[in-house]
Amino acid sequence: MDSVCILGGGPTGSTLDWGTPNYLVQEQVPTNSGSAFGLPATSFYSGAIRIPKSLVTAGMDIPYKFRLGSNWSYGSLQRSEQGLPGDGNRHFAIPQGLKDTTLQYVYFADTKPGARSNADTVTVTFRVNMRNAIQTGGYAIGDTVEVQSGFFSTADSTRTLLLNRLGLSTVYVGQEQVVTSLNRSFDYQYYVVKNGVSVRENYYNFAYAGDVQSERERRQIFPATTSVTVLDTVASSVADRRQPFFPNQRNLTRAVHVTWTVDMRPAYYQVLAGSTLHDIQGTADVNYADSIKVWGVGINGPATGGLNGPLPVDWATWDRTMVADSSARKMWDDGTHGDKVAGDSIYSVQFQYTTSNIVGLVYKFGIRGGDNEAGQGGYGNNELANVSDADSIFEVDSQFGEINPTFYTAWNFTTHQHVTGVTTTSNKPLVYSLAQNYPNPFNPSTQIEFSLPKQSSVTLKVYNILGQEVATLLGNTTMTGGTHSVMFNARGLASGMYFYRLQAGSFTDVKKMLLLK
Repeated sequence: MDSVCILGGGPTGSTLDWGTPNYLVQEQVPTNSGSAFGLPATSFYSGAIRIPKSLVTAGMDIPYKFRLGSNWSYGSLQRSEQGLPGDGNRHFAIPQGLKDTTLQYVYFADTKPGARSNADTVTVTFRVNMRNAIQTGGYAIGDTVEVQSGFFSTADSTRTLLLNRLGLSTVYVGQEQVVTSLNRSFDYQYYVVKNGVSVRENYYNFAYAGDVQSERERRQIFPATTSVTVLDTVASSVADRRQPFFPNQRNLTRAVHVTWTVDMRPAYYQVLAGSTLHDIQGTADVNYADSIKVWGVGINGPATGGLNGPLPVDWATWDRTMVADSSARKMWDDGTHGDKVAGDSIYSVQFQYTTSNIVGLVYKFGIRGGDNEAGQGGYGNNELANVSDADSIFEVDSQFGEINPTFYTAWNFTTHQHVTGVTTTSNKPLVYSLAQNYPNPFNPSTQIEFSLPKQSSVTLKVYNILGQEVATLLGNTTMTGGTHSVMFNARGLASGMYFYRLQAGSFTDVKKMLLLK
């Protein structure tokens, strides 16, 4: 099989020149299981080049070309790109601020596959709940909500539909007729327009089965009839029909000291279950749970650097320097750098942000500095947080792997616990009891403890002040006699009074807890 490489006219000292091929890597199709990495390959290739900032200026033109084969003498003219306009080369400009940049996918020789034939007229009703977007600061009542659809030739054209608020609720609705194909994919995505700027939602399709990498960042339906209703209203981080989440593009109104934390237990449990955490941009695959503590954890992305973060570069090279003691991207589990408890598998690091930084920050964690948090997920599968500037301090709590929860099957991201159970003590209590959560008030995590004198079927749920269920920590789960402890993480919920209700056999008890952010 032919290799694919990129060559070009980068400045002397860069990795892009006309004489040295930069080989691209054939991308893989992600899987929802923890099976081996022998997955079907796609027709997409990608890679990276490095150009020292000292050698370029903003706006500088850089020519380049893709090539089949490893050198200029390999094969015939058919093996290089043909039919390109101008001088026959592709070009990109060095961006303002000399930022790292990702170029849009192109087709080799600009030869696109034939467009899909779409012959069915379908009436699509969109219904989306913006509650999560409001609570996380990515949307405010009065902003415009749009849905754009028909991407990747899944309709006869791409189009934009303005959605309207349903009464005084947080639900927005709209309807349009599209020409698509029954029982085939129809792609769409939500956008927020604020002050004339359109911002796309942060979404990753865990169920995507195609081979176009960027299509994984779109929502899909498969209309079976000529009239369908889309309900993107689920309060979940896993469901395909989950509520949208948007990065807030405004600048901070004050300096904010942010503590970033990541719970590494999902990684431990998934590796112990037999999975490999694959480094999608390097060789830092994780096969043994002991490696996590030995190798260390780092944080990467615009949240750390570039125009959005305090460090010079947004996406640093994924390598071991990220977890070196001298690296600001190294995270700590020793009681320093914002870490609360040493050795508890929760790692922390702190950054100071100024009014030149924006609210919505993209980031990703890596073991040994590898791009391995997504397991077998692909590019574009990153974490996103909107930093609150209501106070001068803020904490972002994450769980390793939450960007690909369908891969991390050994961990329950809703109940924040290992799927096989919760922490239990050996002393058997004499009566049923439900303790007051600790700490209380809390932000954003608290511990709920209860006691069972014998094996019981247990349900533990959390409700808001209106009596609406916001979380199921245990759902009709059979548990042995003993004292049990469950962690509740309220990230994404608004400050206020909440109630937690325990039902075990014929015993029922309810207690209050206060979330203060």
